Amino acid sequence: MFKIFKNWGTALKVVNTVDRLIKEFPNQKDKDLKYLSDYVQSQPYDDIKVLDKRIQEKFETRVNNTNYQQLGQNYIEFYKKIFPDKQPSIVTDKINEFTFCDFLNSKINDDEALSPDEMKDIVVKAQELKIKEQIDETSLRNKYSYYIRNWEIDNGIFPNIQPDYIINKNEFCVFRNGGTHIYETKLVTQRISYGGPSVRVKIMKGVYYKAGSYNISSQKSEQNVLVGSGILNLTNERIILKTNIKVLTIKLKDIIHIDPYTDGIVISKSTGKPIILKNDDAIIFYQYLTGVIRKYHSSLH
Repeated sequence: MFKIFKNWGTALKVVNTVDRLIKEFPNQKDKDLKYLSDYVQSQPYDDIKVLDKRIQEKFETRVNNTNYQQLGQNYIEFYKKIFPDKQPSIVTDKINEFTFCDFLNSKINDDEALSPDEMKDIVVKAQELKIKEQIDETSLRNKYSYYIRNWEIDNGIFPNIQPDYIINKNEFCVFRNGGTHIYETKLVTQRISYGGPSVRVKIMKGVYYKAGSYNISSQKSEQNVLVGSGILNLTNERIILKTNIKVLTIKLKDIIHIDPYTDGIVISKSTGKPIILKNDDAIIFYQYLTGVIRKYHSSLH
């Protein structure tokens, strides 16, 4: 990094001084600060640029989400003593990212949801802090769709999409997935053979008799077995999934428990064995499923 320095002895002293200052920050020694400040005043632009980058990158490793508020302003004051006419852009950007993260968390709170008004506030804050890739509502919606969807579901806002199956008059489809796989837990029998000592006896040319002891047994174990794949529709009344083998229908009123996973969910019904449904949108499916179940039960009261 410091190949552009003509005097390697000076370069080494500068590097050591920078590393020592950052390590001791915010309790750095004034003589080291003065040394770097005087050095900057007497060096060409390229040397100053390399020194500037090293100081910022070294300090950047010191900053995290728990200490950025404590160290941030102190660092800017420290930086200004060395580079009075420059801005610490690398570290400032990182501090802004942590500031934005705290602001975002304050909006999400414990409900893990973002309302339209909160989204607008977050967009304004992102623009104010110049947060990359989060300066408009579209990018924000894509990045934080999980929290936005939670707010919509909590407020009874569901999509109404074209179903793949014939549904009832007051029934509407809120979620579909074209590649959902159904698994069921089944007892599978595995055949286990054991061969003891055996002997091969020649009877005549090209004919042999093999004798020995063999024991054949079986062992049963529970396994998740794929029973079909197809298009899944979730409505405000039921789950419908047609495979090449059968049509699966699960009414919301029959669901007593749901276990979510990153690649699928396990549905326990009031009767029968649990059903495992796997697809690439398992988290979204879980959100909408729990939402329509809550809506269904609330409509009964």
